[in-house]
Amino acid sequence: MRNLDKLFKNRIINKNKLIEFGFKEEQNQYTYQEQIPNTNFLIKIFLSPHNKESIVIDTSFDEEFVLVDVNEPVGEYIAKVREYYDNLLKKIINSCTLVDAFTAKQSKLIIKYVKEKYNKELEFLWEDTPDCAIWRNDINDTWFGLLMVVKKSKFIDNSTGE
Repeated sequence: MRNLDKLFKNRIINKNKLIEFGFKEEQNQYTYQEQIPNTNFLIKIFLSPHNKESIVIDTSFDEEFVLVDVNEPVGEYIAKVREYYDNLLKKIINSCTLVDAFTAKQSKLIIKYVKEKYNKELEFLWEDTPDCAIWRNDINDTWFGLLMVVKKSKFIDNSTGE
């Protein structure tokens, strides 16, 4: 079973989007399953407020297929199964969640102000930095604002000990 907490960190799950995607709701848990095409592997995903997990099952043996979570190369076939699995998880996150990287009060006030004044939403352009976003001008497509999380240590000069 793969823990998905890191993938869903700083994300807000949209329950309506989960249902549209094909998730089933049962007792405050959303479940989804999808057969990997041309294989005997079934992906199952379980999302609840306290638990976010997924599993790949080899339907030939009705057992968990653990090789999908082995990072070392173990063959072209397994790599294709892993790629399909990882792409499905990314697709669900992109389709069914919103980024919630900016939790500070000041950030929320700025986001609210820009939304009310200019009717603009943040755009998250970089997959590897989900805590950086921009606002874009509709007329010429240029950015007029950047919002990002910066660690306090970046503002302190450690070379002088201050």
